Amino acid sequence: GHRHDPFREVEQMIQNVLDEGDGGTLQLSDFDFSKKFLLEIHNRDKADGTDRFTEAMDLVLKYAGSKDRSSVRKWPAYVLTLLTRFDPDLAEELRREGKGDGRHKGGGKGHKDRDRDFGGRDDRDD
Repeated sequence: GHRHDPFREVEQMIQNVLDEGDGGTLQLSDFDFSKKFLLEIHNRDKADGTDRFTEAMDLVLKYAGSKDRSSVRKWPAYVLTLLTRFDPDLAEELRREGKGDGRHKGGGKGHKDRDRDFGGRDDRDD
């Protein structure tokens, strides 16, 4: 059976914001790298009675909503960068947690690319 999927919930929340807000050219797929981040914020909101999910989305809409689709090469990476600025500590936490020790996870070209965007160099020893 398909248990409650928190990512589905977050997607729905993102979609709602895009539907009602001034999302400009933003699309749900632009949040592909950011769902875990937003889910974590949402969970903490529920625990703390805050509404930082909305703040985070407002920030993304403010910066990304005004941009031309063609002016950003990788939207998911750009959106995650904005969210990283919104909460650098959480971003760092998720990055560490998601990496493990960074040796055996992912290789691959896309991986290096993404790390470069965020200036994360700690998993290279050359």
